[in-house]
Amino acid sequence: MRIHRSSSHRFWFPAILAACFVAFGYSNSEQSAFAQPAAAMTDTGWPRTHEKDGHTVVIFQPQVDDWKDHKQITFRAATAVTPKGATEPTYGVISARADTVVDPDARTAYLANVQADIRFSGQEDAKARSLQAMVQDVITSQSTVPVSLDRILACMKPPPNAGGVQVSLDPPPMFYSDTPAVLVIFQGAPQMKPVANTKLNFAVNTNWDLVQDQTTSQYFLLDNESWLNTGDLLKGPWIAAASLPADLSKLPADDNWDNVRKNVPGKPAATVPKVIVSDQPAELIVTEGAPKLVEIPGTTLKYVANPQMPLFFNTADNSYYYLVAGRWFSTKNLSGGWKAASAQLPDEFQKIPSDNPMGYVLASVPGTNECKDAILLASIPHQATVNINDAKVAVTYDGAPKFVPIQGTTMTYAVNTSNQVILADGKYYCCFQGVWFVAPAATGPWAVCTSVPTVIYTIPPTSPVYNCTYVKVYESTPTTVVVGYTSGYSGEYVAATGALMFGAGVIVGAAIANNDHYYAYPAPYYSYGCAARYDYAHGSYYRGAAAYGPYGGAGYSASYNPSSGTYKRSAAVYGPSGSASVKQAYNPYTNTAASHASGSNGYGSWGSSAVSHNGNWAAGGHQTNNAGGTSAWAQTSGGKGGNAYQTSGGATVAKTNSGNVYAGKDGNVYQKTGTGDWQQHTSSGWQNTTSQSREMQSQLNSEAASRSRGEYQASRSASFSRGGGRR
Repeated sequence: MRIHRSSSHRFWFPAILAACFVAFGYSNSEQSAFAQPAAAMTDTGWPRTHEKDGHTVVIFQPQVDDWKDHKQITFRAATAVTPKGATEPTYGVISARADTVVDPDARTAYLANVQADIRFSGQEDAKARSLQAMVQDVITSQSTVPVSLDRILACMKPPPNAGGVQVSLDPPPMFYSDTPAVLVIFQGAPQMKPVANTKLNFAVNTNWDLVQDQTTSQYFLLDNESWLNTGDLLKGPWIAAASLPADLSKLPADDNWDNVRKNVPGKPAATVPKVIVSDQPAELIVTEGAPKLVEIPGTTLKYVANPQMPLFFNTADNSYYYLVAGRWFSTKNLSGGWKAASAQLPDEFQKIPSDNPMGYVLASVPGTNECKDAILLASIPHQATVNINDAKVAVTYDGAPKFVPIQGTTMTYAVNTSNQVILADGKYYCCFQGVWFVAPAATGPWAVCTSVPTVIYTIPPTSPVYNCTYVKVYESTPTTVVVGYTSGYSGEYVAATGALMFGAGVIVGAAIANNDHYYAYPAPYYSYGCAARYDYAHGSYYRGAAAYGPYGGAGYSASYNPSSGTYKRSAAVYGPSGSASVKQAYNPYTNTAASHASGSNGYGSWGSSAVSHNGNWAAGGHQTNNAGGTSAWAQTSGGKGGNAYQTSGGATVAKTNSGNVYAGKDGNVYQKTGTGDWQQHTSSGWQNTTSQSREMQSQLNSEAASRSRGEYQASRSASFSRGGGRR
């Protein structure tokens, strides 16, 4: 049986996977010289052993105390030094601060300009100075230290949150089928517009390939490689198309209709799915027959496994619970009666084991560590330095610029352009690929903006341009501007319920369409119509698109301007750290065509001469030479920097030392035994002790739990980056 809700068909949303924290600059020559990251510059595990001149220095995993503005990190780390000729190590504590930057693709934070205070309690001054020098030599030689971002986040507390974003939690239209089904979503009433030089109309405001024969008024829907047919668009029934309109062979020979043309005449439909039509973003749940329930040990929950999806049955209240776009909905009957459940989610969901097949939903269960980590990940800014003279934007409109009010403000925004243009305080502001521009008129000329008016940050979540409020200008010089954005720019908002959600939850229909035009709103405005689901390994939401059309769900469709005769169709595929999109425009009246294709991972979409972002620094700031060594450099916005060289055998992950060694805030070194007890290292070696205060015991237990969680998340992320974690 073919189930259209196939996990093998995924389209990714843009994501703010991780972040860059300081504006690290480099020249074009430096960027080209350091083109590819070396394997040695990733987090290979902890503890790490360094050997030089017969001395052995082991540094254990850092314990993070603070990450000020995501620019400077303060941490502790235990160290063990075995001088040449010694048989036993001496333990000490490193207290340090460092500048930070992140490579989003490698999911790695880089620590640079490490300033350390090294202590060996209980040692004579001369011996302590000798041991300190050995550790300092290692720190100096490691001017760029890679640490898994997941390990850092596991140590952090959630950022201060003034109530979160007041997004809508109301359920969208929810449909259920126990047989194959697809969901055709229109934005408002269906709009059919003519295809020039044919007797065909095409559906403008849906993400499906849908045409109508003007002669017979019959509708034809392309479902994968097969055509379905009906005489009633809204009511059906739909059947396998016995024949197709002859004019399908006359479609324009350009990329705009390539997917349609290559499926004419198509393949006979072996199974005709149920076709459900909605005039607004909706969700579809499809199972193979009646739901097959699998128990989750230690809970009153069961999950649906045919196919596996975030649909649960709670035996405690005899209700189904469904997770989509970070929101929970419940019902007694899958056929209807859905209601919001995010604010009243049963505690049973917090008990789901993280290694359960459904453990990924914990990122959307308030109160769990996974949910906390997702919020932390979303709060980290991704920054870049923009060269004022090189960064450009071109804004085009369908006809004359048309602006409508932003509710609750004195501002307006443009509705007939693919760009996000806002009129505020008498000037026009355009947010394009994470960079702000300003102009005296709606048509330009546009220049990089060095200061954004505060009124823009009062735009409410119900506005289609709300996501722009997550893009900021941090500082500027006469030639450059430092900008940055957090996850809200891609529509991932920390909601008032304490979870990261996709989109504002706005359910729209005819309100965004009119008789003359259809304008596709940006994806962050929507939450539904694509089965959006969060995945921590990518730090982003992704969509299950097979049942929602070839272009991935609501918000991706076409637009039409009858005054110019131009229609546009678009498709988008989003990846874990960005997006790749293809947009085509064709004017049947002038027989001219234009297309634009681009790849984007935030600031990575810009040319290096226009925008320098920290991901480029992290990927380009090191290289491996032919001798097997690795060179690394770091340069902060404050001008501090350094270069270092280390042979390839100079640092390895310790295989014989326990990783359960911790630097206490009291300056002592502790280890956790296999029985869960704590020991303190003294001049007489490891000693069982009960002398630690309750506060110290609590601190150590908390840090041990954080390290364990960070290790687990880091291993998941590493598995995914190798292709082993893709669902």
